[in-house]
Amino acid sequence: MTIGRAAERRATIRHGARAIAAVYQARVPQAELVLRRVYGVGGAGIVNRHRPGRSWAWPSGDWGSLPVRGGVEAAFRAELEGAADPEREVERIRRELEAVASPFRTAEHFGIQDIIDPRDSRALLCDWVRDAYRLLPEQTGRPSFGTRP
Repeated sequence: MTIGRAAERRATIRHGARAIAAVYQARVPQAELVLRRVYGVGGAGIVNRHRPGRSWAWPSGDWGSLPVRGGVEAAFRAELEGAADPEREVERIRRELEAVASPFRTAEHFGIQDIIDPRDSRALLCDWVRDAYRLLPEQTGRPSFGTRP
């Protein structure tokens, strides 16, 4: 999803909210595999986190609340407005955040169960599908949430 005035005019979040509501209403087993970038509401809506599921990420995965590029300007707006050299301050904050960035720390915080070798993806997903079909009657049932917006 995008942010900003253009996204507001297109009602992007309304369409995104409908998609997320559908994911949360789904009564089928769900899994996620993070390959690259996942941020904010889009990341929250990949799977229903209130139901059992399986989550993997590749080492190339980059996810969180906000991306460092672009996110620094949004998250530190007040601090940057008061800085003598805002561009220099943005670079300082980016370096500081990148120095403590860790896919393992982020994986733990965002509920990713394993960081895997990309070459293992197919076998893991195939095993997961077999298990999901075996457990399907136990995992179906009433949706976690009510009607879609």
